[in-house]
Amino acid sequence: MRWKRRQLAWSSPASEDTADRPQCPLSSPAFLTTIRQQDSMSRFAAQNFNAKVYAEARPSYVPKIYELIRDFHQGGYDAVVDAGCGPGMGTEGLLDMGFRDVYAIDPSEVMLNEGKKTRSRADDIQWIVGSSEVLSQRLPQKVDMVTSFEAAHWMDHAKTWEECFNVLNPGGTVAHVMYGHIQLLGNEKASELILDLAFNKLKAYFKPQHKVAYELMDDISPPAWASRVERHKFLVNPKEDENGCIMKRDTTLAALASHVNSWSPMDQYKEEHPGTTIVSDFMEDMMRAYNAKDVDHPITMAWSMAVLLVSR
Repeated sequence: MRWKRRQLAWSSPASEDTADRPQCPLSSPAFLTTIRQQDSMSRFAAQNFNAKVYAEARPSYVPKIYELIRDFHQGGYDAVVDAGCGPGMGTEGLLDMGFRDVYAIDPSEVMLNEGKKTRSRADDIQWIVGSSEVLSQRLPQKVDMVTSFEAAHWMDHAKTWEECFNVLNPGGTVAHVMYGHIQLLGNEKASELILDLAFNKLKAYFKPQHKVAYELMDDISPPAWASRVERHKFLVNPKEDENGCIMKRDTTLAALASHVNSWSPMDQYKEEHPGTTIVSDFMEDMMRAYNAKDVDHPITMAWSMAVLLVSR
């Protein structure tokens, strides 16, 4: 097994001390009203909304990740299945890899319907209700690759590895792609605030599976049947992304609010705290940290990446 750990650097200027700054005016009351409404939505009522928010708030996978998978793969390109596909955010890139048949499987019909509506090449993808634990029961044929994008932490790996072996052609590949916790570049106070929200205020709502994601799949062991295994890590840290594998997004504070609202621990917190203002309070603190006049203030979000590659 080859282990490839790449600690990449970002140059991020230290934030100015904000202790003596006056509180910034919240000049977008309509936006904050919307966030407060989202704060108080029940989990059931928010199902359709959350699928859309998830798709819009999550980062996009960079081409280099697909190149890494292609370089490892020694099998055919007849068929691929993306397990735990959600709204298909990672699935479309598989079409560009040259696969003839692309399947997207997920337990959530809501997520699949969102993918059918929003993916530009949705008609080229076959959408299936199911999970990685029942691939052989859902797929109409064997495949050359099984992928997952930000889904491996939810899987039962004993069952999933068995199913991957059952559905993969010889020489086929399993490719698990994972990104870690969001980081905010260039503002130390803002970074502290988002860590406090996730690992203090929402600590009780994080499941063991979230730890697998934030630790970039360190706890996922490859199966006994694997003929080759590679692990790659690309970490956000001080200088530059020399490999082009880090997910980075230049966006606004408004988009950050949507991203935070897409967290599954946030859903559970809201369910147990009707009427909470946790996100709107967080956004007010963020605006002060950035000395922002409105929620269109630019920010840069980044995520460390990991890829686990297994060959049958």
